[in-house]
Amino acid sequence: MAKQFALIEEILVENRQRKAFSETASQDLQQSIRNIGLLHAVVLEDTPDGLILRAGERRLRAVADLAAFGVSIRYDGNEVDLGYIPYTSWEDLTDYQRLQIEVDENNQRLQFTWQESAVAMAKLAELRKLQAEAGEIEPPTAMTLAAEVYVQNPEKAMHPTAALAKTKAELILARHMHVPEVAKAKTAKEALLVLKTKERAEQNKMLAEKAAGVPKSSKFQLYHAESGEWARHQEAGQFDVILTDPPYGVGADTFGTAGEGTATAHGYEDSTETLLKIMQWFPRESFRLAKEQAHLYLFCDIKWFFEWKATLEDAGWTVFNYPLIWVKPTGFRTPWIDSGPQRKYETIIYAKKGDKKVNMIAPDVITLQATGPGVGHPAAKSPALFNELLRRSVRPGDKVLDLFCGTGPIFSAAHQQSCFAVGVELQEHFYGESLRTINDLEA
Repeated sequence: MAKQFALIEEILVENRQRKAFSETASQDLQQSIRNIGLLHAVVLEDTPDGLILRAGERRLRAVADLAAFGVSIRYDGNEVDLGYIPYTSWEDLTDYQRLQIEVDENNQRLQFTWQESAVAMAKLAELRKLQAEAGEIEPPTAMTLAAEVYVQNPEKAMHPTAALAKTKAELILARHMHVPEVAKAKTAKEALLVLKTKERAEQNKMLAEKAAGVPKSSKFQLYHAESGEWARHQEAGQFDVILTDPPYGVGADTFGTAGEGTATAHGYEDSTETLLKIMQWFPRESFRLAKEQAHLYLFCDIKWFFEWKATLEDAGWTVFNYPLIWVKPTGFRTPWIDSGPQRKYETIIYAKKGDKKVNMIAPDVITLQATGPGVGHPAAKSPALFNELLRRSVRPGDKVLDLFCGTGPIFSAAHQQSCFAVGVELQEHFYGESLRTINDLEA
């Protein structure tokens, strides 16, 4: 390669390249260059903005410091003009050489975004694979990569188990960085959740296509349909209990996941407009579908309790004056990010048609763990919670309905109470989750 020289003060060092250097190591490098000369040129890329440093920041700093004291350097046996440094053009390097430089530079960096860390790990894996194919090293594994980057690096030291898990995650994420939702995630954890959700959604789509209609069993029926449209075409007076969890109308589709404050794709609508549309048909149709003696349990946000109560009563339901309270010991939602109490409860409307008696006098406060966000449904209720409500109202052989069944906790609860259950779900992903629930119960 032709010798090229650049004026040190004109070389651009990007912020992402800057590293913390040991003062002792820097002094040792200066002394080595003073005594025997510069052994390796720096690598520069010629861009419209100027010459950008791609490799060799330590060497650049050492030569710059010597020049400040009026000390010129030698390279390839010849003296270099004061204030200049020899360089190799980035454009003249092979792909293999570029990759090796990128890996070497990345190994020295301490501060990465999770995206940069994932890409850097993928580049290291690629380089080590090329070296293995050339017979220079043994084929790399996730463990050898983890050891090289994290376990053996004193600046990034991690326990081998944690390092291996991190490395595997980074390699997976690097392969999916082209997915916009993955690349935009604020943390690697959130990116993995997005990826798992998308993968699960594809699996559920195949399940839904395989079902090809309404899967029927001796106990369960699941419909892939819009709830209001489905309800309007059903025979009246079928159900002993209607237990359902419609959208809350509080914008939860734009809330963060697991308190991270990011809008991960939730896959369902939760706007005020969505809720108001449901309010137009649900009270009337639920009352019509219920038997003459029936109970209703309806999850809702506390801010909508009185609106729901009024519309249900207009349709004929007798609504308990106060909501049931579901307390979540480990779950919470913060109304304002920076202040305000952490909300640890949700509300449930209880209503009856006719004079149907409960099986027991139970408290209006239910304390059960929240299921938390996951790859099923970000607002999923647990089967245990549904079971607690059903056992208050059903007898073996009763028929229950969930018009917004999501991942299908109604089927699990009905199974425990020896009841028949019907579920309706519009979103294909969640419909697939309900299919999984039914298949697991009947396995």
